[in-house]
Amino acid sequence: MNNHSSEQTNKIHVDEEKIMPTSNETDRHVNRTSVSKYVSKCIFGISLEPIFFCVIFTSVMYQLVAQNLYLEKACRVNIGYDSSVCNALTARNRSGYSRFQEANVQKLVTQMIGLRTAIQSFFPVCLVLFLGSWSDRHRRRKPLIMFPIIGEILCCVALIINVIFFEELPLIYTVLGDSLPLALLGGWPSLFIGSYSYVGKDVTIRTEHLKWEL
Repeated sequence: MNNHSSEQTNKIHVDEEKIMPTSNETDRHVNRTSVSKYVSKCIFGISLEPIFFCVIFTSVMYQLVAQNLYLEKACRVNIGYDSSVCNALTARNRSGYSRFQEANVQKLVTQMIGLRTAIQSFFPVCLVLFLGSWSDRHRRRKPLIMFPIIGEILCCVALIINVIFFEELPLIYTVLGDSLPLALLGGWPSLFIGSYSYVGKDVTIRTEHLKWEL
């Protein structure tokens, strides 16, 4: 009887060892669970990131187009060089233009880019002083995000109008249309302040680092 009971006890221990997972398997399961939770938090924690990506991507792309438009306007409209010279400048074909002609066009384009930078820097800095306090008092964060996006759209519309009326509108109107709508609606400072405030509104201590990483 004792031998029989001992054999049964050994079988029970063997079965329990087969059923109970090892420590390595438990660790792997915990790691997989933590990774899946982290990935799900990243996915469901996305709120403003796609908007930021779209705005920055489109802004960079249209600024490249705007610089080429500045060059074309300065050469063809403001200075009045021939089409052969302007085409050579655009294609960077040095045999089609002189250094003097290139210097004149680049000087005018540089001045206009400096004016655009000054406009896009001065007005947003002044507006942010009031927009930040207004947002805190009224708890309105989305307008600070939407206004600069609307300004970017209006800048694109202004560039399209300058292309349609290419010969009629000189370069200064292109610069003003490319800078004033965005600057008067808060610009990039307003976008960043509104985004940081919107993200920090519902963020917790545990998810704070995750949100800023995203």
